[in-house]
Amino acid sequence: MVASSIHFQICSFFYMVVLLLVYSKKRILTFENKIYIYMIISNIIGLLHDVFSVYTIINLDKYYILNYVITRFNLIYLLFWETLFCVYTFSICIREKSELSDVEKKEKRIFKIFLGIFFVFSALVLILPLDYYNNGSYVYSYGLGVTLTYVVGIIYIVICAYKVISNIKNMGKIKCLSLLSYIIIFPIFLLIQLFHPEILLVTSIQSFINFLLYLTIQNFDIEVLDTHKSLKK
Repeated sequence: MVASSIHFQICSFFYMVVLLLVYSKKRILTFENKIYIYMIISNIIGLLHDVFSVYTIINLDKYYILNYVITRFNLIYLLFWETLFCVYTFSICIREKSELSDVEKKEKRIFKIFLGIFFVFSALVLILPLDYYNNGSYVYSYGLGVTLTYVVGIIYIVICAYKVISNIKNMGKIKCLSLLSYIIIFPIFLLIQLFHPEILLVTSIQSFINFLLYLTIQNFDIEVLDTHKSLKK
């Protein structure tokens, strides 16, 4: 991991903050919208973490315990965002396919299931061994904890792909394309970072996917709805 690899993170951080400010207007907070907000906030934290970790991991010998904590946190963050995206995907598919009265119960059930899975994998990440590679030019972490994170990410991609493809007839084309972007784009950059772990790419790609989702998410602005209601009266 080198200092030059944080340029994407810095750029992504600023446009994610702008996106959060735009999205923080008063609006109807559906389950889908809440999960999306969590995805943006967690991504901003992940971007800041990446920038900070570049400077701590370079001084690995000086800040070994701090780097140990930061590395574990990074893996848990990746698991968290991937889990949120899965929940978001299931929520979209449920809303397009189920009766409105059943949607809320199914969404809460899916959220609890994925949250439980997240805690299990997070616990494993905390206890599985990690090590650091340092050749003088760049430093990165490797080990079973890192491998587990990549495997879980691939499993989540497969799950999302199956869910989207099996519900593609019930979904709008634009919304379907935004979900498919994750399924197509994310694995490519996940593999790039797997074979070139010194380059930080995943969090920036997550920012890009967040932006694509914003273009298709149901943004019911409360002020606009109130104006519409008053005009109808």
